[in-house]
Amino acid sequence: MKKTFLICLFLFFVFTGVAQKYIEGRVVRVADGDTFTIVDKYKKKIRVRFFGIDCPEIGQDYAHTAKSFTSARTLDKTVKIEVKSKDRYGRVVGVVWLDRSTDLNLLLLNVGLAWDYPSYSKSREYHRAEAQARARKVNIWSQQSPIAPWDYRKANNNKKKK
Repeated sequence: MKKTFLICLFLFFVFTGVAQKYIEGRVVRVADGDTFTIVDKYKKKIRVRFFGIDCPEIGQDYAHTAKSFTSARTLDKTVKIEVKSKDRYGRVVGVVWLDRSTDLNLLLLNVGLAWDYPSYSKSREYHRAEAQARARKVNIWSQQSPIAPWDYRKANNNKKKK
């Protein structure tokens, strides 16, 4: 009976995603504010996309600032990624931890260099951080009408199709 319970509990954690998977690696390349590449302990290169946020796209205002912010905190440093999923491009999607208590995803929201991405995350903390940055009018929120990266991508994809 006890063995059956433990097996059921294990399967519950596996299938509900409660059992978190973490990966660690040294950041070797930063593509933009919310995407970088790590090399793990097995010398494997892994592309990582931040979970629950979206930084300005290359070509948008503050894209370079977001990339520089991420680079300054991660390049040539070891980070820990709390894996949430993989995206359609094969990138690991996760929460990026600089240390045990610094969530880089949240930090980008706090300084106004990212949007909360409610289509993918329902984090109240992320939503609140974006709202506070908007209220302070910092970085992207200092603009009159900032364009969300997903709208920017959609508009550019429509231009390419014409």
